[in-house]
Amino acid sequence: MCRILAILALLWIGAPALAADPPASTQSVRELLAVTKTQRSLDVMRVQIRKSFERGMQQAMQGQEVPPEVQRAADAYTAKLAALFDEELAWEHYEPLFVDIYARHFTQPQVDALVAFYRSPAGAAYIDQLPAILQESMDGAQTRMGTLMPKLKKLQEEAIAEIKSAAAAAAGGAAADKSAGEPR
Repeated sequence: MCRILAILALLWIGAPALAADPPASTQSVRELLAVTKTQRSLDVMRVQIRKSFERGMQQAMQGQEVPPEVQRAADAYTAKLAALFDEELAWEHYEPLFVDIYARHFTQPQVDALVAFYRSPAGAAYIDQLPAILQESMDGAQTRMGTLMPKLKKLQEEAIAEIKSAAAAAAGGAAADKSAGEPR
């Protein structure tokens, strides 16, 4: 009788584990990535990064007389940079990574529910508006960083001055201690 009760207890304790939802399939995760237009988002990000570097190059040369050979070198560098981003941020490299990550974090019912949501009018609207939302968020963050950077620089300068002052005081104190111990 005790043996039967022990077996029933083990089955009762282990039952929730046996009833756990199955992991998401590769096919369903790919469907989720497609319906959320993840590839498009990666493409947009790649273009934004490239444009950011191009703006940086233009700003670095702004207001300067740029000889044609320097301009050609800058253009060649920008082209190489664009090719590098196109290669390294290609969907073929990221899709397997995303599929693996999503499959580890979501169960099949969760992926099915997400796909259903993103196929709904509200989900489709979210996906369609997300690039603009992210762009505006990034623009806002850059504006905030513009006000933060001078404050960080000032704080850094103050910290360096304090550290130098403390180091000088410590060195002066150590020198005074050393000279106090010397015979006259």
